[in-house]
Amino acid sequence: GDVVTAIDGTSTLDAADPLSLLLGKAGKQVLLAVKTKAGKTREVVAKPITEQAAADLRYREWEYTRRLEVD
Repeated sequence: GDVVTAIDGTSTLDAADPLSLLLGKAGKQVLLAVKTKAGKTREVVAKPITEQAAADLRYREWEYTRRLEVD
């Protein structure tokens, strides 16, 4: 339900593609401005991961959920 409104001080609305603001930042800390459902904005420090790491996580989650179904 939360929305990322800025990445490292650059508004996501100012970018043609908000993901472009994360290019080359895998493994490095970035500052995110996040707007909550209640309308409050807070800042969060995050460390993006590579596309391959994201794919690995999705696959591990898929394996885990299938294992739970079998059990």
